[in-house]
Amino acid sequence: MTAKYVGRRLAVILVADVVGFSQLVGRDEDGTLHRLQHLRNDVVDPIIRARSGRIIKSLGDGLLAEFASVAEAVQAAMEIQRAIATRNAHQKPEIWIEFRIGMHAGDVTVQADGDLLGETVNIAARLEALAEPGGVCLSEDTYRQVRDRLTEAFVDLGEKKLKNIARPIRAYATATATATAATGKPPTGQPPRQSRGRKLPDPISVRAPTLRGKIDTVERALAFIDKNIAPEFAKLPRWSFARALMVEASKTGKSRDLNTAVRQFRQALSNEKWLDDQEEPRAQEPEE
Repeated sequence: MTAKYVGRRLAVILVADVVGFSQLVGRDEDGTLHRLQHLRNDVVDPIIRARSGRIIKSLGDGLLAEFASVAEAVQAAMEIQRAIATRNAHQKPEIWIEFRIGMHAGDVTVQADGDLLGETVNIAARLEALAEPGGVCLSEDTYRQVRDRLTEAFVDLGEKKLKNIARPIRAYATATATATAATGKPPTGQPPRQSRGRKLPDPISVRAPTLRGKIDTVERALAFIDKNIAPEFAKLPRWSFARALMVEASKTGKSRDLNTAVRQFRQALSNEKWLDDQEEPRAQEPEE
């Protein structure tokens, strides 16, 4: 049957997808589907509706939604990720359901059944794949419209060549909501403080191809990222996030920011299997 198109309009497209869904289903199909359904019913769908969004369709383990406002769309995405991170904090990591979210604003083609098609939808889907688990990735067009109203820290990922998209798209992404859920919103408007050689709450034991030993200061963590990470790895969001958060911690001097940066740094090391599992963490410094 030939698709019927009823027109075009501007829209903000949000695409969300579950991280590692096949593995989750492989371990526990019924439990995973049950948790996902409850997550949609209790968290994701209500937040989208509350922000005046419209769910166009479910995409297996994900969804596609439309908003008329960029600000509302981005707020919805961040609220979803924070709510999921809070929910996951009370569960075992092996059963966590985490989303990646990609967003782009632009022209879309509207079908008679309400479905949306076009390059805007495709770009949002490609940006979703660039997001970290628990994170949000925005196109530059989307980011520019909300950057002055954001409380979350976004990292410039540079121009990305996306599959089947003619021109490179500049992307901006958040650190994972999992890393920020315990500390609340990132600080804004705080005067920077210098903290050269600031000690990490716990020394981090690293067993990487280029380094075996302990990293115990912000400077050494930054030096490790800048000098020991291969360029193809350094451009990955997890390392970009870790570096940006370390820089932020060095400017503010706050224990809260440092703890957030350390968590992201540890996660990046863990993803590469470079974190020494035998290290014994000490108690964290109290937050300021």
